[in-house]
Amino acid sequence: MTELRKRTQECLEEPATREEAKLMELAAADAESVLKDEGEQVCAEETALKEEEENEEAQREKLTLKDKMVNTGSKDTKNKSAFHQWVKVFFGSWAAIASGMLYAVYLSTFHERKFWFSSKQDLEREISFQEDSGLYYYYYKRMLQATSIQEGLFELTHDNKTLSLRTLNSVQQINLYPEVFAGILYRITGSQEAIEPVYFYIGIIFGLQAIYVTALYVTSWMLSGTWMAGMLTVVWYIINRIDTTRVEHTIPLRENWALPYFALQVGALTGYLKTNVNSTMESEVVAGLSTIKSRAKAIMNYLIYLGMHV
Repeated sequence: MTELRKRTQECLEEPATREEAKLMELAAADAESVLKDEGEQVCAEETALKEEEENEEAQREKLTLKDKMVNTGSKDTKNKSAFHQWVKVFFGSWAAIASGMLYAVYLSTFHERKFWFSSKQDLEREISFQEDSGLYYYYYKRMLQATSIQEGLFELTHDNKTLSLRTLNSVQQINLYPEVFAGILYRITGSQEAIEPVYFYIGIIFGLQAIYVTALYVTSWMLSGTWMAGMLTVVWYIINRIDTTRVEHTIPLRENWALPYFALQVGALTGYLKTNVNSTMESEVVAGLSTIKSRAKAIMNYLIYLGMHV
């Protein structure tokens, strides 16, 4: 009986153990499959990450290449623009100086051809200074005839020869500062042996006219942005010289001394105002654009708010 019971128990336990073994095998297979799936997922994720990193590196390399190309292109354009600007300034400056010098040579040649100045005596040369210009040259001559600069200044500031029974300061009353300057410069430079006083005097005035033309050239260049406008200004001035200047007929007049300095002041003021006006306009434009952007953002936010609550 005991043996029968043992056999029956064994027969009953065998299918249970078989089922448990099958279940264990199935669980192990499931676990292995899960592990395989997880491993495959991990491998896929790793490959995907590697591909993403490779793509990012490739994009970075492309961007760096593009940046290098853009930087090199911008450098090339900057270098070209700087070179063109330098060439423009060089030729424009050369044209400005050349136009002034040629105008001074023209005035000297015209004066010589009109009065035959070099073939005349000193008295005839002084007579050729028409109207009030002869009086100015007379004071320049007195400044040179004095034994020293101090004596010449004293004679002109305590002049008792111009008006009868009166002593006046001719330098201040008649505005003889140019003649005083020319006389002092003639003495200091030691030009007594190199050039005659009358040629030194008219040479200074012709040089100032060259500065006058150059200042007009530069002013028109700054206003227009091109040096061709300066050339047109010089041509216009020379063509209309009869209406713009009297230097061809009456050299020592006060206007012939004053206009060059006036033109220089106008040119300097033009350059100063142009740079400041451009900077202020740029700042105003930037401020206006920033205010427009802020107002546009505020309007868009308000419209979105209305759309969400309607």
